[in-house]
Amino acid sequence: AILVDPKGRILGQGHNSYQTHPKYGTLKTPYRFMHAEGACLYNCSKKGLDSEGCTMYIFRRNWNLARPCKYCQALLLEAGVEKVVYTDKPNGRRIIVVEERFDVIETI
Repeated sequence: AILVDPKGRILGQGHNSYQTHPKYGTLKTPYRFMHAEGACLYNCSKKGLDSEGCTMYIFRRNWNLARPCKYCQALLLEAGVEKVVYTDKPNGRRIIVVEERFDVIETI
């Protein structure tokens, strides 16, 4: 996952990890690791960067849907991420763009 500000600058990146974090990881969930979305937000927070109004791009190279899980959706909303773009087909063949409470606004 990468986080891009409104001017198009990449603020941070993250990938799934077995490392976790009390806020950005998934300790209180069925998962015991940090998803790419949480890792990306965590990396930005370590640099003191604000994610308000940014766009997060999420891509998976396998057969899994890249849509953020409900825990990551809550993190993204709390962080003020305005738009999420993710793939839902193998090898990124279809792109979904969501805004405002994860309502789909465009399919490419």
